[in-house]
Amino acid sequence: MADVPTGETKTTIDSLMDLLIKKGRMDSSSIALALGVDPNIVESWSKVLEGGGLVKITYEMGKMYVEPLNLSKEGQEVLQKKIENEIEIVQQDLAS
Repeated sequence: MADVPTGETKTTIDSLMDLLIKKGRMDSSSIALALGVDPNIVESWSKVLEGGGLVKITYEMGKMYVEPLNLSKEGQEVLQKKIENEIEIVQQDLAS
């Protein structure tokens, strides 16, 4: 029987948040390159995160910039649950 990896599994949206926390404000093209995803996906994820109060999106000279917002640990947990619910809704919509 194969060994099952232990540890925490991260989604790409989690990786986006980790990247923003580490690097700070970034443009969507740089985020897409760093994560190996399409810039349109970065835009969609960023809007979900902005709706959850985790990031701030700004536009300058035709570029979208995303920066993390500082929240308390409790605030992060509440917003993470909201984001997970939104992701489930989007996945259900895509499946139908």
